Amino acid sequence: MKSRPKELVKVDSTRRISLTAGVLYLITFISIPTLFLYNSVRGANYILGGGPDTKVFVGGTLELIVALAGIGTAVVNTEAQSPSPSGPEPFHSPRAPRPKARTASPQ
Repeated sequence: MKSRPKELVKVDSTRRISLTAGVLYLITFISIPTLFLYNSVRGANYILGGGPDTKVFVGGTLELIVALAGIGTAVVNTEAQSPSPSGPEPFHSPRAPRPKARTASPQ
């Protein structure tokens, strides 16, 4: 059987932003294993003991990844909510119109 070549699908910016936000949000679930990695830290003699610190280093690295993914999620979601120059987007934050500045009237 011959396989047909797949056509390239053009992805619009809203879908790309949504996909990026979703992937970054899923990355934030990396923090769940850190609960088990930090069990040795909760021990009474961790500071004075001479045990291995590998679990703590791995847990700390995962926490940094989660922090960066959280920041990335916030930035991408802000991008999705910002108005585009081409017209109104379906995602926008409702804001009250700003009052016009009053100027002194000439007398």
